[in-house]
Amino acid sequence: MPKRGENIYKRKDGRWEGRIMVQTPQKRLLSVYGKSYREVKDKMNEVKLQGNTKECKDSISDAVSLWLASKKQILKPSSLAKYRNLADRHILPILGKKRICELDETTVLDFAVKLSLGQTSGGITLSRGTVSNVLMILEKSVKLSGGQDFMIDKKKLIVKPNGKRRVTVLTDDEQRRLEQYLLTDTDEKKLGLLLCLYAGLRIGEVCALRWNRIRLPEKTLSVTTTMQRLQTEEITAGRRTEVTESTPKSEDSCRVVPIADFIVDRLRKLKPHSESAYLLTGNERYIEPRSYENFYKRVLVATNIPANNFHTLRHTFATRCIENGIDVKTVSELLGHSTVKLTLDRYVPPTMDAKQNSVNRLAISRQQIWSNV
Repeated sequence: MPKRGENIYKRKDGRWEGRIMVQTPQKRLLSVYGKSYREVKDKMNEVKLQGNTKECKDSISDAVSLWLASKKQILKPSSLAKYRNLADRHILPILGKKRICELDETTVLDFAVKLSLGQTSGGITLSRGTVSNVLMILEKSVKLSGGQDFMIDKKKLIVKPNGKRRVTVLTDDEQRRLEQYLLTDTDEKKLGLLLCLYAGLRIGEVCALRWNRIRLPEKTLSVTTTMQRLQTEEITAGRRTEVTESTPKSEDSCRVVPIADFIVDRLRKLKPHSESAYLLTGNERYIEPRSYENFYKRVLVATNIPANNFHTLRHTFATRCIENGIDVKTVSELLGHSTVKLTLDRYVPPTMDAKQNSVNRLAISRQQIWSNV
C-alpha cells in the first residue's frame, strides 16, 4: 500500500513505481521506476526540483538522433545504417514527435504490441530479431536522453511466425550449364562467379577481393574485407548512398579459404596491373555489388537458368559440400559461420533428390532383412 500523501507502491514484478503530476505543457501523471522505495522517492524529488524541464525539452526523434550519433564511432557503417532505417520505418512515424516526458510505460507497451503484430510495417510480418532491435533502439535512445528506463520483456511479445527462410539451390543440370558458360572464354568477372560457386564467397566479399589477398602457391585466399552500398547520413551532391569497404559482418567471417585447383590454374593466366588490384577488374577500379549482381542476372539469361539472387551460389556451394560427404563443421568454417547450427538451419536444406535417396536406402536395408528371414 502507498504511504499517505504519496503515490509510490511496489509492483507485482518486484519493481517500485511512483507517479507524479507534471506540466508537459498540460498536466499529466509521470511514472518513475526503481528497484527500491528510496530510489523512486529520490527520482520523484529530482523531478520536482528540476520542474521536469530537462525531460520535456527533447522529442523521441531528437533522442534517437542523439543515440545514433553516440554510436557512430563504435558501430560498423552497415550496422549504423540498419539501425537508422529501423528507426525511420517503425519508431519515428508513430512516436517521433512525442516528447520524452510524455512517454510512459503504457505508451511503450502499446507500441511494442503493434510492432510485434506488424501494425507499424503495413502488415508485413517482422521477425523476432527485428522487433527486438527496434525496441532496443527506443529504450536506449530514451535512456540516453534522460527519460525513463523502460524494461519491455521482448520474449513475451506475440510475434507472428514468418516460417523458415527459403533458400534457392541450383539443380545439377543448372549448375552444369552455368559452369560450362563460365569456363568458356573465362575473364575476371566469370572467374569471380566460379569462386563464389566453389568457395562460398558472399557478393560483397568477392567484389572487395584484391590480388594481395590471394596466395597462389598456397592455393588460398583471405577474406578480410567486404564491399557494400550504404545510405549516407546526409545527401551530398545529390547522392543518397555510397560504396564502402569494411571488415566482414562478424569475426568468424574473416577466414582463409582454399581455392580449387582448376580455378588456381585460371588465376595464374590473369595479369593484374598490381598486387592491390581488384580481382574482378584487374586494376584499381572496383565493381560494386549492385553492378556485379546485374552481371550475374545476364549470365542467368544467357544460360537459360530461372532468375535467382546472387546468394544462390553460396547456398549451392554449401549444399553440394554436404551432398558430397564433407562434414558440417568444415562447411561451417568455409562459410564463415559462428555456429554449425546456423549452417544446418539456413544454408543446407535437403534437396528432394537427397530425400528420395534416403528413403530408397532405408527400403533397400529393410529388403535385405526380409530376404534373410
